[in-house]
Amino acid sequence: MLYSQKGFENKPAEYTNLLGTKQKREGQVNYNYLDVPVLLKINAGGFIAEAGPQYSYLISANDETKVTTTSALNGTPTTTESQNKRDVSGLNRNELGYLAGIGYQADNGLSLNLRYTGAFSDFVKSDNGTYFNGDLKNARHSAFQLSLGYLIPAK
Repeated sequence: MLYSQKGFENKPAEYTNLLGTKQKREGQVNYNYLDVPVLLKINAGGFIAEAGPQYSYLISANDETKVTTTSALNGTPTTTESQNKRDVSGLNRNELGYLAGIGYQADNGLSLNLRYTGAFSDFVKSDNGTYFNGDLKNARHSAFQLSLGYLIPAK
């Protein structure tokens, strides 16, 4: 079982809708997960290849997004902070995914691994068009993981 933190950063970019209203988002959003990978691992002379499915459970979220909206009518900007910063009701708490990786394990027990993980399912509930104004519809997690480990020898 692994703890992982997934998420994204809102780079300060400005968008204009059809009515001329401008919106700028900035900040970051983090999602905290417990991951349970089930791996097939092949060790060939210390070189490791691994792959398999992964179940992830969303523990919590932290949304630190600030949105600045400028009306096309009067040009006055209004700034709002994220509401319900830790609300996970609009998110799928259960996620099924996959991972694949390569690595090396030395005879002394030290190991270095690189993995890629991805999700088969969207992390925003399909009936929730209000989460980030629907911009995250069909969004799925994916990440690279780098790990350094030590295998404790058996007696």
